[in-house]
Amino acid sequence: MMQHARRPIQVTIAAAIHPMIALAFLTVPMLGLGYGGDVQAAAEAEVARQGLPASLLADNNISFRESGIAIAVPVIIALAFVALGWWTLSGRRAARIAALIVMPLIILANVAILLSNAGAVAALQALFAASSDENLRRLDAQALFDATTAAYPDWLPWLTGVRNVVVFGGSVLVIVLLAVRSGRAYFRTPPPASVQQTRATQSTWPEGR
Repeated sequence: MMQHARRPIQVTIAAAIHPMIALAFLTVPMLGLGYGGDVQAAAEAEVARQGLPASLLADNNISFRESGIAIAVPVIIALAFVALGWWTLSGRRAARIAALIVMPLIILANVAILLSNAGAVAALQALFAASSDENLRRLDAQALFDATTAAYPDWLPWLTGVRNVVVFGGSVLVIVLLAVRSGRAYFRTPPPASVQQTRATQSTWPEGR
């Protein structure tokens, strides 16, 4: 059975950061489930304000509610992070390698999310412009985006900022904590007992025999 030295505090902290990142990823589906109806209603009201049929979005299968894959993916990622954090505590070398691979990927994924959010209005307007529905082509994506954003609580920007700090900062901190000497040492697999016994015997074997 593999024996490890006392777990360094760095490893414990790294493992504890995993569920924090998991919770950060759950903020998106939680907000979607809690405010999805209000956001969709705000979108439909904005469509009507622009003098277009309120059913325009539904007629074109456009919904601002978080559902399906938009809910499932963050939940799956969150569960995977909790499992990886628990695995990290075991001291297995594979767990450390997995964490050092996953964390940079999460950083890149979050950068992609931020870039996608920054270009959301342009992408939405392009979607409308490419539609065969004349009314949809007339829809102002910026006004629609502003209306849906206003349907969320005022503390959404604060929550988004905290989420980004946890994801980016937490991922970088995990990498650093698992890369320091004490962190690396905890994940080194000790040689089997038979090898240790052989080495001990060789070290005490009389010279010249």
